[in-house]
Amino acid sequence: MLSYFRIQNYKSILDMKIDFSYAEGKAPNNYCTLPKIPFLEINKENRFIPSMAMYGPNASGKTNIIRAFQTYKLLIRKATIDGLYLPNKLNKKYNTTIFEIEFFIGKDKYIHFVEYDNNEIKKTLCKVNKGMVYEIDNSTHQHNLKNISTEEYDNDRITAILSTECSEQRKDSDGNNNYVQKKVFLPIIAMQYSGLNVDITNIYKEIVNNISVFGSTGSFIDDKDKVLQPTNNTFVEEASVFIRKFDIDISKIQLIPKKIPVSKKTLDYIGRLDKTNQKKLGYIAQERAIAFNTIDSYHKDTNNNEVIFDFFEDESSGTKVLFGLMYKILKVLADGKVLIIDEIDRSIHPLVFAKIIEIFKDKDYNTKNAQLVFTTHCTYILEADILRLSEVATVNKNLNEGSTIRRISDFKDSPEFKNIRNTTDLRKLYLQGFFKGIPFSYI
Repeated sequence: MLSYFRIQNYKSILDMKIDFSYAEGKAPNNYCTLPKIPFLEINKENRFIPSMAMYGPNASGKTNIIRAFQTYKLLIRKATIDGLYLPNKLNKKYNTTIFEIEFFIGKDKYIHFVEYDNNEIKKTLCKVNKGMVYEIDNSTHQHNLKNISTEEYDNDRITAILSTECSEQRKDSDGNNNYVQKKVFLPIIAMQYSGLNVDITNIYKEIVNNISVFGSTGSFIDDKDKVLQPTNNTFVEEASVFIRKFDIDISKIQLIPKKIPVSKKTLDYIGRLDKTNQKKLGYIAQERAIAFNTIDSYHKDTNNNEVIFDFFEDESSGTKVLFGLMYKILKVLADGKVLIIDEIDRSIHPLVFAKIIEIFKDKDYNTKNAQLVFTTHCTYILEADILRLSEVATVNKNLNEGSTIRRISDFKDSPEFKNIRNTTDLRKLYLQGFFKGIPFSYI
């Protein structure tokens, strides 16, 4: 469960903290019996929102927030900073990029922090609850690794891992050897020494496996290389049920395994790929054939007979987006994960979109504390009594501050907003510019 995500000096963002806490003070009366979830609760001190909608004019930085999540995940998954230093080009206030994340696994609070520039990692640390797991500060050469050391892997051996597997050796102007840290310590330990420290492994798995991030293009199921194609027929069937509930005239959708005969040369090529690339391509070489999944959809004709459609070729872009989105949402809900999407409402009717958001607020569906974070321009959901004050944020940008984010709940201390309630018509106030985050266009 996400608590906050901090971004410093990334694209249009100078310094931003995205707060997912429930920020409305006292819990609603009889909140346990309310039909909609007001917050996800660890305990009374730790309550978090199930969804966050981010609004703002074009070029305000909404997409850069999503990309920051993607870059941070890539940083952890690939373990290297190469190509991932993307600073603000218009404001040189900072000369390093910082990502900091806080989340809960069960009742345990985890924090991971990393600071880097184009050449090296300056500082990184990891905390669990109130205790430091490790801290590496390359600017002062102060490293605290003792809490992850064991009898077999003592402090010297772990330091050696840092200097050899995470760093590159360089000579300074005097000809002395120095080590420059280029790889992130967390994934190196988690992937190559997974049994060394359970907290490090937990953090790595949470970031890589339990936070899903999607940009503003594609239909969530890639119809070209099948990278994101579903593999679980249960979720396919459940998603098709939702499709019908959304008034789409499809009687059912099925996952269909297929095989294509291929040459020995092609199979040899696939066999030479490492497991990661094999999985990415979605290929499984079996008996001189490539096995893969495709999707068929079924419609009723005028005689009430079922007609098979090729889902990727014959269905509309809106249907593909809606089905792919529901498939991802159902998986996230089943596992209690976090789903982060840019322009989630693309090709989706506002009335259907509102129902999708309601799923994360419904106690019958969201039973494992899943969270949805998204950017949108659809203002209908602001007047549909779906989102609370803590769940709506506006993004603005100026040259001095870069992109900034502010939730409506943050306005409660301003005298002119003291009477705003969850029952207030937020759409009207937003479009009138009360919360900013709108374009001031003219022709």
